[in-house]
Amino acid sequence: KTHMLYYVALSHGITAGGTIIVQGLNVSKITSGISGFLRQELRKLEILDEITRSRCEGLLSPSITSLYRRRLIRSFHAWNSNHRDPAHFRPAMHWN
Repeated sequence: KTHMLYYVALSHGITAGGTIIVQGLNVSKITSGISGFLRQELRKLEILDEITRSRCEGLLSPSITSLYRRRLIRSFHAWNSNHRDPAHFRPAMHWN
C-alpha cells in the first residue's frame, strides 16, 4: 500500500474525530515524506497551475503554448528566465 491510499481515505473525512481506521495503519506512509517522483509530479502540477493562473490574468505571453506538458513547462521556464517560484509554493516544492 502506498501513501496515496491513505491520502484518499483520510481526505474524505470531515474531522479527525469522525475518522475510524479499521485495519492496521503504517504510520510511516503518511509521516516519512513523499518519494522524489511524487514530489516532482506535484511540482509540475503547481507549475501548470501557475501557467493557467498567469494565462487567465493576461500575464502570460501568447507564445507559451503546447499540447504536451513537458514542452509547455519548458517554454514557460524559457519565457520566465529567472524561474521565479510562485508565491504560494511551499519550500519543498521550489524548482530553484
